[in-house]
Amino acid sequence: MPRILEPNPDAKPIGDFPVVRPGTYRMRIDPDASKQKEEISKNSNPMVLFLAQFAQSYPELQDENGQPLTSPPGQIFHRLVTAREKQGMLCALVTGCGIPWGEFIATHGSNTDVLAGLEFEAKIGVEEYEGTKKNVIQRVIVPKELA
Repeated sequence: MPRILEPNPDAKPIGDFPVVRPGTYRMRIDPDASKQKEEISKNSNPMVLFLAQFAQSYPELQDENGQPLTSPPGQIFHRLVTAREKQGMLCALVTGCGIPWGEFIATHGSNTDVLAGLEFEAKIGVEEYEGTKKNVIQRVIVPKELA
């Protein structure tokens, strides 16, 4: 089957995405709700995977050495347990997006698609796995008025 491809001889392979300096950032849940995935953890807990992206444009962000990024950082994979007795982190994300937890449950039930495209503030860190560094969401900052 033929593929729709216009080969670009100047294309360069993409390696690791740049890592953003640890700190507090405004984040956005990927606006495409179909990218949210339901998964099962190693401990057999139901989870939902969210993709989060930095809300700022990448030239405004700094790398670990304090230099402006010259290319966009990758999205952050953020997995949250959805088991009834373990929903604290999911509650923090929903509330961090500006939706009171009770309102979310009453209005949307278990439909996390409504979070697509919403922004929240988070503490971002850096983790290394097999020699590759990546950004991680360490915690979502819940607005005081919704806590």
